[in-house]
Amino acid sequence: MTYRMNYITYEKDIAQSKSFYETFKACIQPKQCYDNIKRIIFDTKAHPYQIAFGYMSSGTVDNLYFRHAFFLSPEGKVIDPTIPEKEKNYYVFAAINCTDYLKYLLREKRADLTMVLMDKDRQMQAWLMSNKNIICIG
Repeated sequence: MTYRMNYITYEKDIAQSKSFYETFKACIQPKQCYDNIKRIIFDTKAHPYQIAFGYMSSGTVDNLYFRHAFFLSPEGKVIDPTIPEKEKNYYVFAAINCTDYLKYLLREKRADLTMVLMDKDRQMQAWLMSNKNIICIG
């Protein structure tokens, strides 16, 4: 298997994450990151942001990461309306512009895009495990 060697840890913009949460809190549900992103996209002009799929640190166990969906700002910062306040580490295996994301949603009829992104997800899991000793859940 060939690994992409430029996986980096992304920094969260907590202020912007809180702002997104406050603006869209009526449609944000705990533990529903994929659906939260979908609902925000349908309810906003978030089009300069990319929809990112990747892994987020658990915050309790150093090497445990969970699959997660969030936004990436044009500046490359994580905007996480589902978990806006906590500092986390993020890795991204796919970042999709809003137009392509909407096309995938229409075709796949599910917000997590598991089948579309499976190869990228598996490559990242393997790389994180072999290079960072990180266990990926999700």
